[in-house]
Amino acid sequence: MLAKDAFNKFVEEAKKRSTFEKDLSEILDVSSCITLAVHFASYQNYIEAIKYAEIGLKIDRFDKQLRNLIGKWSTRHAQELKKDVIALQTILQAWKSRCWSWGFIKKLKDRHIVELELRLQENYFDCEVRKQLSYYARSRYRPKFLFESVCAQRIQNAYRKYRKTWIWQEAQRREYGVQATELHHRFMRDPFRKELRNEVAAAVNHKFMPRKHPLHLALRNIVLQNRSIEKIVRCIKAYQKRRALQIRIEQRRTRQLLVYSQYVTRVQKYIRSLLAKKRVHNLRIQNIRLRACAKRIQRLWLAYAQSPDYVARRQFRQQLRNRGKAMFIFRKRLLPLVRRYRFRKKAKIESKSKRIQQVSIK
Repeated sequence: MLAKDAFNKFVEEAKKRSTFEKDLSEILDVSSCITLAVHFASYQNYIEAIKYAEIGLKIDRFDKQLRNLIGKWSTRHAQELKKDVIALQTILQAWKSRCWSWGFIKKLKDRHIVELELRLQENYFDCEVRKQLSYYARSRYRPKFLFESVCAQRIQNAYRKYRKTWIWQEAQRREYGVQATELHHRFMRDPFRKELRNEVAAAVNHKFMPRKHPLHLALRNIVLQNRSIEKIVRCIKAYQKRRALQIRIEQRRTRQLLVYSQYVTRVQKYIRSLLAKKRVHNLRIQNIRLRACAKRIQRLWLAYAQSPDYVARRQFRQQLRNRGKAMFIFRKRLLPLVRRYRFRKKAKIESKSKRIQQVSIK
């Protein structure tokens, strides 16, 4: 309720200032215009919403959120904004086709080399930058980088030799690491003991403490816990107050939504009844038209069926069908019977000839 009254008061003050013949674009900014337009649109007052959106466009015509909102609420503004986008795309396409020449490519290459040199000054050992510079400016940087890589290999070989002198410290570091792990185990059993927390803080600052030991993380957690306790107390008190206000606001909002839902259901019922009546009326008209068309088609078909041309075509088609059936019967039924008869006749002749040969032999 407080937010609604404040919004109404703000609208009244804005209208009073507008009556004094002042330009609202000098008073408001883009964010306030968007909030006002959205609130008016939520109450379905699209005239005022479009008005404040136009004021916002005067301030910043290229605000994406404002352009999308006014395009949804007004078709005229949507067409104008669409024309702006099309014009911008054509200009960009023309500049792209015009700029990509050999001179422009050379300038772009020189500019890219300058940018890579600046990046190389920031991080001299960036592998990607060194790789690109050795490609685009090979005569200047490739020999230099090859020489540096050879020097780096020699330095690494020398470092491996000198590293042998540091091995004697390994025993002391190992012993101190064992003590630190024991302290870490004791701390994990009782993390809120004051003496152990002080010992952890002293052990982390020792010179032989490993850099990746879990006690570093434990000390960091101790500092964060001490800071967080104070913040938690403050947050709990603030949360209790906010929760009480939120519950009251939600209760009021639910009551308002119940009233609005009742109004909406009434309007929906009335509109649905009107739409149903309109659909029934349209169906009746459609059925009447379909019946009239069907009667016309039937009359035309009867007149065509009774014509001598149609009768002659029908008899010719019937003769073709009968001929096709006869050919089908001849191919599928008679030809196999004839083949079977010939096969049997040939078998009988062969059997007779074999018998005659056997009798002659005897």
